[in-house]
Amino acid sequence: MESKIKTILTLITLLALIANIYGEGVCVHQGKEYRNGEEWTYRSFIMRCDVHHNYWQTKVVACVSLMGDRIPVGGQKSDRHGLWKCIQDPSGNTRLVQE
Repeated sequence: MESKIKTILTLITLLALIANIYGEGVCVHQGKEYRNGEEWTYRSFIMRCDVHHNYWQTKVVACVSLMGDRIPVGGQKSDRHGLWKCIQDPSGNTRLVQE
């Protein structure tokens, strides 16, 4: 009986390791998977997948102007439509502002 318990515990440990190796490394946004460090555009924002040891998060790293220019969070850019700023408040809300 003790041998069976050890075998079961070994299998559970092995399955947990496999799940940990193959289950990590992706973020899910709008039903699509992204790998660690991968960026994509969602509306007027550039998002990035950040995978950590026991969790993942998506983060806004830049805004996109009407002309399609990338504006980093905290940055600004002028184009024919005016001055654009990518602003992020202390709670993490990001917005693209035209001045």
